[in-house]
Amino acid sequence: MEIFWTADTHYDHNRIVTQYGRPFTDIYEMNQSLVDNINDIAGRRDLLYHLGDVSWCDPAIFFDLIKCRVKLVVGNHDKRRMRQLRRLAESGRIEMFHGYLDLKINKQKITACHYPMRAWNCSVHGAWLLHGHTHGKIENPDFLTMDVGVDANEFKPVSHDQVINRMEQFKQGPQA
Repeated sequence: MEIFWTADTHYDHNRIVTQYGRPFTDIYEMNQSLVDNINDIAGRRDLLYHLGDVSWCDPAIFFDLIKCRVKLVVGNHDKRRMRQLRRLAESGRIEMFHGYLDLKINKQKITACHYPMRAWNCSVHGAWLLHGHTHGKIENPDFLTMDVGVDANEFKPVSHDQVINRMEQFKQGPQA
């Protein structure tokens, strides 16, 4: 089983293509690319942490197209689809978390949240913060944080190994 991270897919969101300059001709191309980019690397046994802002339409349409298991941390735009998300969680198709999720992977403490934060649980002890929401617009990211959203990562999920590599770079000193 491999672990992947993503956020801010905004599946079926018309304005996101032009508002954030996503390199797609329309939402149909964007939708298909986002699904293909997940399915190309994450299989049925794999786990995708989606850190919010899934879809402008019924999120079941998006989740039914991807193969992997999903744990969702609800984002600000997901609140408009809570009825459908609750149904997906009750059916076992996704696991859903509100606010943030504290977890440990291979002894590394991680806080997964839709929003970036200046401090989080155990941040002074080396815990990482993985987030979305900013669409790759934070120019000077904080130590031990990573925007895993699609806009910051070529519209693809980030593997957990990529997260580890990013955090290792920070240990070697500030980024230029």
